Amino acid sequence: MPGARILLLGGGAVGARAARQLVEADDVARVYVADPDGARRANVVKSTGDKARDGGADGDAAKGRIDGVLLAGPVGTHVDAAREHLAKGRAVVS
Repeated sequence: MPGARILLLGGGAVGARAARQLVEADDVARVYVADPDGARRANVVKSTGDKARDGGADGDAAKGRIDGVLLAGPVGTHVDAAREHLAKGRAVVS
């Protein structure tokens, strides 16, 4: 399955909507949904189809290559996450 592997940090309203859009994109192979709330994370994964996977509470469960990260968590949580993922050479959208 060619395409980008995206880590989505945040499974709230914005993250859930973003996940639905990402799984519909032809150039996205996999979307890992990460959120500290396990039930919310599971609901987003279940509702978005075959491309979505559980990324764990903080994204560590997203094994292997990650091409890009979409930060959809609460206000004030993006800066440190952006720095971390940019240092790993990943594209970041906040």
